[in-house]
Amino acid sequence: MERGRNGVALTDDTKGLTRAHEGHTLRVWFSNGEIALVRLESVDVHDNCHLCPGYAGIIYDILETNQPGRYEKNSPGAAYWSEFPDIGKWELVDET
Repeated sequence: MERGRNGVALTDDTKGLTRAHEGHTLRVWFSNGEIALVRLESVDVHDNCHLCPGYAGIIYDILETNQPGRYEKNSPGAAYWSEFPDIGKWELVDET
C-alpha cells in the first residue's frame, strides 16, 4: 500500500497518475461514461494532511468532452476536480 510523506496509508488507488503527469494532456475515461481530453493541473494526494489522509484526486482543465452539457453552467476556463475512484482509465496524449 502506498503511503504519504506522513506515513499514513493512502486509501485511494491513484490509477498510476503521479505529480510527474502534471501539465500533460490526458484522455480520461470516467466512471459516469464521460470521455474527456484534459490538461492535468495537479495530482492531489493530500499526503501531508493529517485531517484527510488518503483523500486523493486530480485537478484539471477540460479541453474536449463527450458530455459538454455538464459544463455549460460553469465559467470558461474553470478547473475541475475528480476523485481517483471516478477515473476508469487514462492515457497520456502528449509528452509536454
